[in-house]
Amino acid sequence: MLGHRDIPAILGLTALSDQPGQHVQTLTKTGVGFESMGRKDYFVNREAQTEDVSLALEFAKGLLKDAAVSSFWIVSLTKAQLGGDLGTALGDTAASALKKGASLSAENKPLHFYTKLTLPRSAHNTVILTVHPDKKLMTAVDSLHGVYALLVVPWNMDDVQEWIEAYGPTDILSSTSMQPISLSDPIIVVALKSLLTSINRSTGINHPLDKSRAIDTFRALQAARIKVDPAETRAWLIQNGLSPHHADDIAAVASRPGSFRKPGRSSLRSDIVSYWKSQAGL
Repeated sequence: MLGHRDIPAILGLTALSDQPGQHVQTLTKTGVGFESMGRKDYFVNREAQTEDVSLALEFAKGLLKDAAVSSFWIVSLTKAQLGGDLGTALGDTAASALKKGASLSAENKPLHFYTKLTLPRSAHNTVILTVHPDKKLMTAVDSLHGVYALLVVPWNMDDVQEWIEAYGPTDILSSTSMQPISLSDPIIVVALKSLLTSINRSTGINHPLDKSRAIDTFRALQAARIKVDPAETRAWLIQNGLSPHHADDIAAVASRPGSFRKPGRSSLRSDIVSYWKSQAGL
């Protein structure tokens, strides 16, 4: 196993060491996982161990060798985490520089450190290493556009479980791709497809009419005693191109449609569930 003091050399951080790094073979998708807009998803499949950040940095080197990659980001909750396992893995010099806002270079690609508060809105062809995220940070990183690869080192597996269920990322420890969650009820699939065609995907259900349509959809399913799993709903929506933020909003409605207020009657036809069933071939 590689020692922490070797990591700056392995990552190829400029001005830290001239020691040659080891080549790390980049894993490829097995077809089990789900890629978001071509993004490659990887993670460490266990709760925090001291060496996990070091292993992730080593793995990142293989990803950075791809000519398509433009930059490397390390993302964590706060700068304070540069003093923990992340700082140990990077080395004192690199951690101190990043904490001061400096940019470094890794494998001849610019390296930047961001927190939940400083995270940009897009990351074109960027490799992102997310270290010990909470659910909100995980959703924010997952929502970034143009990411080449996302590599996650969990602190608590519960905080990344929804991301795992939606995408089926590859575990860098075992080279095994997780099985993404699937939506098995064809009636719900038809209902969700109908919902997606009726709302503005770029804004989700922020508009009152779109939110009303979502409420009507899940109330109709509930009235027909069709059980809707919010986690499956969220995963399916993301897998079908909806932003994680917007998928969260719809999943919240799916969990308790009766608790949301809306004016007037349902916007859906009275026999909508029968129609969905027929569209599902039932």
